[in-house]
Amino acid sequence: MSKTSDNRNQILQALDGKTFKDLAPQWKLHIKRMFQGIKDDEEIHCLLPKHSGKVSFMISSCGRTVTLGIKTGRSTVIHRERVSEFVDFLLRNDVEKSVCATYLFYHFGDGTIKGNGGKRMTVAELRKEYGEHFEFASKKLQGKELIEAILRRTFLEGNGPSEANIDYFYYGTVSFGYLASADEVMSFLRKKTERNSPFYIGPFSIQPCNRNLDRDVSLERERYIVLFKWAALKEDMKSIAMNSSAML
Repeated sequence: MSKTSDNRNQILQALDGKTFKDLAPQWKLHIKRMFQGIKDDEEIHCLLPKHSGKVSFMISSCGRTVTLGIKTGRSTVIHRERVSEFVDFLLRNDVEKSVCATYLFYHFGDGTIKGNGGKRMTVAELRKEYGEHFEFASKKLQGKELIEAILRRTFLEGNGPSEANIDYFYYGTVSFGYLASADEVMSFLRKKTERNSPFYIGPFSIQPCNRNLDRDVSLERERYIVLFKWAALKEDMKSIAMNSSAML
């Protein structure tokens, strides 16, 4: 079992089947945010989703159900998918083919847009030789509607055909963490920009999972995966949660 799954299950076990009065103090605060007006004797039930996606599990109480997404640990990866699927998504959103090709050139770093080149370059080599091209293409991704679509895909919805949106997002463990509504997080993401990678959307960097410069066979599949990283995830979630209208 991964650390992420273990953390999710610990949180689920801390909530499922409990009454509000029996919860740990921090979870009383979080559940009260999700279910305003909840009474001490109200029961809480949790259910794992049928499909993997942004929803870690669903929480039911007071006749309502909300969906919760969970992240923990040092990893700043907020989303991952096959690079071919991401490029198809960009094309469906009217991104120019030349821009998509430039991203693929950056992603594979081997002089091709298919990943079948001979020499594999480091990020430093790529930026030195082609930085201006990357900057030009990245600017083409900064349209308001496209940013919104990418943020929704990578944070809120996922890329599956039947996945539910998250209502709340939690960063932390069963013993401590930061909770914010999905609307609060999306509002923050729309306003913040971090240019910490040649390709970025809001505070998310867009990059390959692994260029596999050493040609390790076991890592080759990772060359075809694109990652979206939220570098300041922990710090930003603290800021969002502490400035939430529910906390004021």
